Amino acid sequence: MKTGCRTEALQFTSKDRLQPAIALLSVVTLTMLPLRQASRRPDAKTRKATTIIDRSYVEVLSLWRHQKIRRDWTVHEFYYALARLGGHQN
Repeated sequence: MKTGCRTEALQFTSKDRLQPAIALLSVVTLTMLPLRQASRRPDAKTRKATTIIDRSYVEVLSLWRHQKIRRDWTVHEFYYALARLGGHQN
């Protein structure tokens, strides 16, 4: 959570503003950690992404990446497409 979501870099100065941001980032972290672990497994290039990520996430990201919905994405394909949103160059 500290590295991936950069919670320490948040620029909120009051507790009332910081707590909701940390709560939201906690949900993101709980979604991303299993994805990261699955992407490191030997079967990441054959395992369907929908086995660990909601189908709607796969559809939206594949639509962004390929301009069409692809429900057959593997964990590897989903993980690296998501990383591209964050600036990963492949």
